[in-house]
Amino acid sequence: MKMWRREDGFTLVELTIVITILGIIISIATLSYSNISKAMNLNGALKQVEAAMNRAKLSARQENVKYQLVFYTDSSGANANTYEFVHDVYNPVADTWTMTPVDRSVSGEEVSVSGGHAYIKVANGVKIAGCTEILGSQIIVNFAPAGTTMAVLGSDNPGGGNTSATVTLNLLSVDRTGSVSINAIGTITVP
Repeated sequence: MKMWRREDGFTLVELTIVITILGIIISIATLSYSNISKAMNLNGALKQVEAAMNRAKLSARQENVKYQLVFYTDSSGANANTYEFVHDVYNPVADTWTMTPVDRSVSGEEVSVSGGHAYIKVANGVKIAGCTEILGSQIIVNFAPAGTTMAVLGSDNPGGGNTSATVTLNLLSVDRTGSVSINAIGTITVP
């Protein structure tokens, strides 16, 4: 009498097929996560720059003084991919106005302080690629209170330079790009 033995388990071929399928699924998931992560980093940086522009615009109106946002592009050396707030301060003794750095960062932003300047880092490895309308490693956007309208000016150097009715700041995250624009009346758009 012959006994039949029942064998439980998987064959080597079946295990190889399952492991191959799992490898493919994991690699697809990793690529998807990487793409989603890049998009989230860029969107976060765009929202950060938009919020900074709104803070400068509102501060200029509330304090009734000129504010500047100085953006340092990827080619700016030590302060690359950062921005800082600067505002006009009145000296009654000398009867003069002086542009002075001020920290307008909010919690969660990475800030480095050097020489009285508070440089705010753009989020998660996103780079400031430059400005569409204005060349230079520094893009300066001026916010001057004038009733209910804003005078916005972009400049490639502190003493003046190229100006535009609209300033479009371009951000870059590996293979993705985005931009934040502000026009002469203070309307901020993130297309």
